[in-house]
Amino acid sequence: MATLGFGEMVRSFFLNFPYTGGAGGFHGMQLVPVGYMWIWTGVLVLAVFLLESSRLWLKLRAVHDDEAAADLLGLDVTAVKVGAFGIGAAIAAIAGGLFAHHHLYIEPGNFGFERSIDLVIAVILGGSTVAPGALLGGAIVVLLPENLRMLAQWRLAAFGTLLVLVLLTRRQGLLDRPLLRRFVPWQRA
Repeated sequence: MATLGFGEMVRSFFLNFPYTGGAGGFHGMQLVPVGYMWIWTGVLVLAVFLLESSRLWLKLRAVHDDEAAADLLGLDVTAVKVGAFGIGAAIAAIAGGLFAHHHLYIEPGNFGFERSIDLVIAVILGGSTVAPGALLGGAIVVLLPENLRMLAQWRLAAFGTLLVLVLLTRRQGLLDRPLLRRFVPWQRA
């Protein structure tokens, strides 16, 4: 909740910040070729794959699973959380920069509360314990509402019903560690 609140504070700041165009947004950026986007996507996927194979990932998992136990093991829980925030912020900054240069225009409304909720739903739906879960959740959150467009005004209700059904049957999300290990043998426990 604090993250969502902080996101709204930042959005409100930029709504009233004249140097970035305020509510009117910022435009006049150069178009980034699609090839650069694919290169950055590959770099980020590789970085996350390498992160999942590192000691830092084990620390992140330990703090995620049980903060008190991680603290008793001697991990600096605060440092791990700040590191996770920094990694997430770096990925978001790269994605935001690519978004802005692809659309040639950016304004605070692009990243409102609804977009934040979509991102949270993507992680919860796909699975928060493995990186491919977030990718799967993101793909579902983007593609499913578009494919449900034929339902007109019932589209959001259908999407919500599917989300509730998934969460009732798989609380951990669609992908989790045991399922991923079953299909990807080299995945660490």
